Amino acid sequence: MTTPQTLCEYGNVPDQSRNAVSPELVTAACSDGFADMAPVGQFKPNAFGLHDMTGNVWE
Repeated sequence: MTTPQTLCEYGNVPDQSRNAVSPELVTAACSDGFADMAPVGQFKPNAFGLHDMTGNVWE
């Protein structure tokens, strides 16, 4: 189950890495290490075994 604390394990979400360059944004309390776009395949798969289904896209 994904929680606010584990979001950064599953996708490139607005997080503390992004907050460093855009402090005005509301961000998750974790850091994935990518302030902007992340390379493909950097995160854990979701419950269905799919990778990269969260982040990098303005939804």
